[in-house]
Order: sequence, then C-alpha cells, then structure tokens
Amino acid sequence: MRSRSFFYASLGVLALTLAFHLGARSATAQSPGGTVSVGGGGGDNRQVFVAVTSDGSAFMWSPNQGGPWVPVAPVFGGPTPARQESFGAVKARYR
Repeated sequence: MRSRSFFYASLGVLALTLAFHLGARSATAQSPGGTVSVGGGGGDNRQVFVAVTSDGSAFMWSPNQGGPWVPVAPVFGGPTPARQESFGAVKARYR
C-alpha cells in the first residue's frame, strides 16, 4: 500500500516536470488589444446591455429606449501594473 502511494507521488512529480519541459515557461496575456465583453439582462420589459472594453470603459444600451450606447463609469481603476522581476529581487524586497 505504501509503495503505491509513493508511485503516485513520483508519477505526479514526473508529470509536472514534463509539463514544464514541454513549454510551460511563463504566463503571458493572450488577448488582443480591442477586446469587448457584452452582457445583458433585466426583467419586466427592462432589458439592458452593457459592453466593457479592454481598457475598462463601460457602455450601456437599452433596446426599449433605443439611441446610442451611453458611456457609464469606468469598471476598472486603470491597468494593473505588472512587471516581471527575478525571484532574488522578490526575496530581497520582503526580507
């Protein structure tokens, strides 16, 4: 019984090693620059559609009222600052 659990643990480590070796180097974004997400909902004949762009701008449109898309408050506070630093720099910062 103990040898079987050791075998499964070893197999898991081997699978992680193979996955890393085959191309899991670093995580990067894959979305294009002009992505727009649209969602809608409502009830009692009050449908509302909201579109959010990749820069955080939000627009609302109601088919009952027609008209153009109306800008609303930004969804996000702005882009998230993301810098790639070495593990040594992270360790030095939190010591």
